Amino acid sequence: MKYLSALLMTFLLSFTLWATPVANLYQVQVAVASQSDADKMTATKLGLQQMLVKIGGNTNILANQKIQSALAQANNYVEAFSYQTNPAPTDNNNLLLTLSFSRSAINQLLQTTGQSIWPGDRPLVLAFIAVNDGVTQQVVKADDASAVNDYLTKLAVQRGVPLIFPILDLQDINNQINFNNVWTTNAQVLQTAANRYNSNALLMVQLIKNGDSTWNSQWVLNIDGDQASFSANNVDQNTAMTQGFNQVIDALAAHYSLLTTTNTSQQETITIADVKDLASAARAQQYLQRLSPVRQAILTRMQDNQLQFVLVLSGTEKDFLRAINLDQNLTPIPANQVDNYLPAKLYYRWV
Repeated sequence: MKYLSALLMTFLLSFTLWATPVANLYQVQVAVASQSDADKMTATKLGLQQMLVKIGGNTNILANQKIQSALAQANNYVEAFSYQTNPAPTDNNNLLLTLSFSRSAINQLLQTTGQSIWPGDRPLVLAFIAVNDGVTQQVVKADDASAVNDYLTKLAVQRGVPLIFPILDLQDINNQINFNNVWTTNAQVLQTAANRYNSNALLMVQLIKNGDSTWNSQWVLNIDGDQASFSANNVDQNTAMTQGFNQVIDALAAHYSLLTTTNTSQQETITIADVKDLASAARAQQYLQRLSPVRQAILTRMQDNQLQFVLVLSGTEKDFLRAINLDQNLTPIPANQVDNYLPAKLYYRWV
């Protein structure tokens, strides 16, 4: 067994990861007016608030009393900081303070306060957004310079969510991505049209301007066959987008987050078939090891293009299954076909 692990390790350094985590997950930027200690202290507290919501995956996390106490000592969680010129200054905030937080300290704070942790490998969200401002009706597209595209993109970065919009090219048009289907949240049509984007979640949004210049918004999230609806009404446009988007991302994070403690430990066995060579075996073990719910992937047997692993999980089996459903590296083997495979609880094919 030691020989197997050592042999596989000779291959691991040769392969890069194929599922890219969210970049700079433990980093935030806060606009400031100056480099004074007072401005830095205020911005660091705000930055820690954003960081905890980003990693905890829930805007309500800030109501926790222990979290409130930690915010008073925000500097203790910062590893590094720097200043840059703000390319889009507002309210005399001509600088951006970039704060890099300690991954271990943030995770420990969330664990000790009983909060979930949303891992860095996050679902790709495709957003179909129909906007009716009383004059024009349009669907927000990828190369838009619109305020809606810009604002939601910034919110997505703040929450650490990969967010894309449709290209709205001829193929999309032929696939019936149009204002009417988005406005009526025609999930069947839009889900079929969305297949080309390889997204993990589908978001359908209505934004409408009222006669008094306030805005209403309706949000529908489709993920893993489940659907959830949210709304934010009779507020200004940015507030309608902020409130609605945060509700959506809170729900998305709840679907994928891990509720872990230092004592959490669960083991599962998995057999992976169609592993045709040693290089593929190395990739398969590396893939399992990098999944957030997996603390350790222990190779116990190799036979006839099959690998048998014992997985030590930091979350639950359900967390593990959700993690592998984010990509296409493993496909399940039907229960009526597993008799000739190495014994395990879970059976998959390597793609």
